[in-house]
Amino acid sequence: MDLSFERLPEIRREQASLPSFFYNKLHLLFASIGEESLFIPIRSLQYLSIIDAEEVIFVDGQRSRYINITWDQFKPQQRNAIDEPVDYELVLYKDFPDEFIIQLQSEFFKAVEEYENKHSLSEHLGRVVPLKPDDTRE
Repeated sequence: MDLSFERLPEIRREQASLPSFFYNKLHLLFASIGEESLFIPIRSLQYLSIIDAEEVIFVDGQRSRYINITWDQFKPQQRNAIDEPVDYELVLYKDFPDEFIIQLQSEFFKAVEEYENKHSLSEHLGRVVPLKPDDTRE
């Protein structure tokens, strides 16, 4: 299935940041699927988030052809430690009040948690095998 979306003219662009735990979680989820895009519905807002290697886009369920918001230009390399927030560009293609932007991020966090709970990452990730003290490798 091939989906395509359109970007309207950009209305606003600003700097924002994601908590490190969430940025890292998004990367793990995206890497675990082995596909070009990861689709996570945000049911409470009737939005769809689409995660790819470059950005996260948000599409209104009522106007699904048009991108309303993107998070892009992530800058994890600017962190001094892996537990520091990751800066990115928040781009709006439709005018939204700041309260909606905050709510979208909060509901997106919840939707990602739900997705993660339904789709166990353990089957895709390696596991640590404890070694007995008397095990030796030559």
